[in-house]
Amino acid sequence: MIAIEPFSTNGHGMIFESSNSTLYSVVRQKPVRSMITREILRDMQAFNKLPFTSRWLTKKHSIAKVNYAIKELLSQEIIHTYPPLIESKHGLVGQSEHTVIVKDRPLITTLREEEVEPYMNWNLSLNNGFIL
Repeated sequence: MIAIEPFSTNGHGMIFESSNSTLYSVVRQKPVRSMITREILRDMQAFNKLPFTSRWLTKKHSIAKVNYAIKELLSQEIIHTYPPLIESKHGLVGQSEHTVIVKDRPLITTLREEEVEPYMNWNLSLNNGFIL
């Protein structure tokens, strides 16, 4: 499996991780004492270890309860955080991703056929260091 995640920016190209993350994933199972945290953890586990945003949890739970649970789960290392990337000169940062599963035959791509068609005839050109 190959994951490709290019990043682009209109800044200087130097990024750093910021605080105030809203992306998380469940990385291990441990008993949790708080009933609020257990309830929210059950909803997090529905994402099957895939990253999710706290915004999705606040559709069902109050922001205060979600923040409480996240703080507790981070301190117990039950969830992992993915901090936002900030460009050093405050430029915009864009990210894309694609996954390819390589086997003998056939090549398995994670795009659906209707998603592949628009990219088949791309003519990529370089303009000021950016691919258009």
